[in-house]
Amino acid sequence: MENIYGEASFKFKELVAGILKENDFKLTPLNDDYLNIKYQNQSGIVGIKFYRNRLARLNFVQLVCQQLLDTQKHNPNKVPLLIISNYITDSFKKAIKVKFGIIIWDIKELFSLAFGSSELYYQLHVFLFETFDKLVGEPSVNSKNNESENIISDFKDFQCLENSKDIVKLETGRLFSELYSISEKEQYSEFEEICTEILKYLFEDDLRLWEPQNITSDGLHRFDLLCRLRPSGKNFWEELLNDFHSRYIVFEFKNYSEPIKQNQIYTTEKYLFKTALRSVAFIIARNDGDPNAHKAARGALTEAGKLIIILTTDDLIEMLAWKDRGDDPSEVLRNKVDEVLIAMSR
Repeated sequence: MENIYGEASFKFKELVAGILKENDFKLTPLNDDYLNIKYQNQSGIVGIKFYRNRLARLNFVQLVCQQLLDTQKHNPNKVPLLIISNYITDSFKKAIKVKFGIIIWDIKELFSLAFGSSELYYQLHVFLFETFDKLVGEPSVNSKNNESENIISDFKDFQCLENSKDIVKLETGRLFSELYSISEKEQYSEFEEICTEILKYLFEDDLRLWEPQNITSDGLHRFDLLCRLRPSGKNFWEELLNDFHSRYIVFEFKNYSEPIKQNQIYTTEKYLFKTALRSVAFIIARNDGDPNAHKAARGALTEAGKLIIILTTDDLIEMLAWKDRGDDPSEVLRNKVDEVLIAMSR
């Protein structure tokens, strides 16, 4: 299946590269995530990040800044530069620059730098309109010529900081180790606890409540974990809220040595109740589900409109990696949901 997020991210990086080259910046690959950038005698490392939200989420920006800072430590005297597809406050950009020695360019800087090329300027407008489903404002025409010169001069004259402090603490290594230290035998509560901690680290801004072992009023059903949706912007969780009319999300944890079977899906389906605004569940199964389990999950969606997605521990690790490099981990979940919905039949 086509990854829409990956396609948009690639398109944005290509567009940014074109804008930089139009302004006489030289670009060469550094690794899979970063580019070397050079302007006259000044060299730097540039990270280019695409996000769906019009306003940048500061925790993601801080994480990618930390990764950029770690990379720059192995490339001393190169200016770390982050370019993002959103708006971010000038005060935040200034704080990151002064405290940690990282320059951040957002949409405002990109519009100014693209102003000298009508084609690139138009492409940037179209791309952002398609991304955010609305027209995006930009600096006034009168300010762009001088502003682009100021932006380039700021990079050209920037002095790298020595011994920059860490911005945030990356948790993936610790969480990964704790997850895989749990055996598949009898450590069910430990597996539930570390999975819950991972989910909190991944989605603390979008999920609330975090109620473990919640029991329904009739005493018949007990959820491993119940969360309330509180989306922090236009994102995956808001889509679930609107598309499935689900205010709450059920999480189930299965630390089994074998793939889960269809009876586990049927049990989870009983927990879902549209009138209670509870119609979405994620089952985290160490070893996935067997074919009949996946078939039962598709049946719950087709027959009752209940969305049940099976995740593995590998999916958790992938989402941790996404977050630590400053990407939105919910994109992994969005791809899972898209796969189910696209393959859905009557």
